[in-house]
Amino acid sequence: LDVFQTCLTAERLRTLITERARSTLAGVLFDWNDRALAQFMVKADVPFVVVEGDFDDLPVAAVIQDDSGGTLAALEHLYSQGRRRMAYLGFDDSWVHRRRREGAFRAFHMRHGLDLPEERLAFASFAAGADGRQEAARLLALDTRPDAVFVANRELLDGFMVAARTSALDVSREVGVVVWGNPGPGDRQSLIDHVS
Repeated sequence: LDVFQTCLTAERLRTLITERARSTLAGVLFDWNDRALAQFMVKADVPFVVVEGDFDDLPVAAVIQDDSGGTLAALEHLYSQGRRRMAYLGFDDSWVHRRRREGAFRAFHMRHGLDLPEERLAFASFAAGADGRQEAARLLALDTRPDAVFVANRELLDGFMVAARTSALDVSREVGVVVWGNPGPGDRQSLIDHVS
């Protein structure tokens, strides 16, 4: 690894790539959902691989995780525990991860012949500080409350747990939960199953 850059603005990264492309740049591992920057690198003939992203219409390689397979495994786990009224809590972003996880969630319900009212899907704003607490509270207040929640983004777990505590629900007994992502440092959520 020649150089590692993170937390740059798109303009600063563009400048760095332009400067380095003239000399020693061998390629870029691109972990950013910025189509304009990806198009810039294609036009500048800079070799790059997209990490955890997807630009369907651009001729670039991508390294991605199996969002669908992980989601299906998580839901099968909940199903094996007798859970039948599962809800989805995720971000409202446009990344490929959301499309794949949500698609697998819907496909799972169709495959098992389970009802899936749209009210059991909740999308939190993909903004700094968003924790999904309000969306989780809405799910947990439904007349027919879910007996399990698939938290599709690790960043929303704390908000979900606050909503469950506020609703006086016993997580694991009254509402099962599986979260996509590794436990965070010092994570005290011992009753949570993680998929990564």
